[in-house]
Amino acid sequence: MSDTKYKKLTFLSMVRLAAPHTWPAASILPCVFGLLYSAYVGFKVSPFLFILLLISSVFSQCAVNTLNDYADYKKGADKITDNLDPTDAVLLYESPNPKHVLNLGVVFCCTSLLTGCCAALIAHSAMPFLIGIIAAFAIVFYSFGKTPLSYLPLGEIVSGVVMGALIPIAVICVFASYSQNFSFVSDIIFLSSLFNDKAIQLSWLSSNWFYGAGYLDWVNIFISVVPFVFGIGLINFTQNICDLEKDTESGRKTLPVLVGRKNACIIFKICLVLWIAIALHVSFWHFGEGFWAAVVCTIFGIGSIRQLFISKFLQKDRQVLMQSIIKSNLFINSAICFSIIASFIF
Repeated sequence: MSDTKYKKLTFLSMVRLAAPHTWPAASILPCVFGLLYSAYVGFKVSPFLFILLLISSVFSQCAVNTLNDYADYKKGADKITDNLDPTDAVLLYESPNPKHVLNLGVVFCCTSLLTGCCAALIAHSAMPFLIGIIAAFAIVFYSFGKTPLSYLPLGEIVSGVVMGALIPIAVICVFASYSQNFSFVSDIIFLSSLFNDKAIQLSWLSSNWFYGAGYLDWVNIFISVVPFVFGIGLINFTQNICDLEKDTESGRKTLPVLVGRKNACIIFKICLVLWIAIALHVSFWHFGEGFWAAVVCTIFGIGSIRQLFISKFLQKDRQVLMQSIIKSNLFINSAICFSIIASFIF
């Protein structure tokens, strides 16, 4: 098909490819948790730095969504009969040039890397660079390659770890390092001065880029991000169970394809219970003063959680269930954030 037969990639199509409905649960909330955790343990936080980190986090999610849609389209994995939301299957329903979609995904990825690098430079923290490299490889290999990660029973783990663990850990590392290195200079002034002030350049080059990382309470950090790993991983798991027949036909070896829908539903519900239990555990033991806020927030999410418990995860229910798991993420993982906020207030 020649390029002239494709429709124009409009701004609305770009927004739909970026899938804003996935941002709050998969990128914004983990970033917000990293900010709140950093403030709770006494690190100096910077609004400007947080904005950079939030932009980096959101655009990484945009890149994942866009590149995955492109890869699925090129492999012919998506079909009109798959009960997909038309606004969530732009290449299928709106027919933009796939090359332009690929370029858009690359732009999203570069924007994420650029803003993340700016935050790392300001904070003198090497950890975001290392985490960014891992995330970039995960984004590429999740959708591309001879056997993409999304075609293996690893998609849930990869998405959960990259978005649910690496994002908040990167944010915490940035603020841990920033607290020690740059409490005396404005963020924007430093970033502009870095390119023309030799004294600042010398200080920047001679600083310890891993400062702060060795003094973090890594055990508590790892435990605290586990609910985000579960929640975001279960978004992917929900999609894969509903798409079992479609994935089988396209040759994917996802976990539901390997174990079958019945067993996959059992595994999902066990993980759902563990997710809620761990989230409440983290709220109680780490941010106990605000535990009541976590309980209230979780109670408000009972409707969405119940929908997931009673469902058989059939293809026809895909759209409703994806909405339910995203809402459940907002309630359950927000419970931890609200427990921290309540701890500050009370």
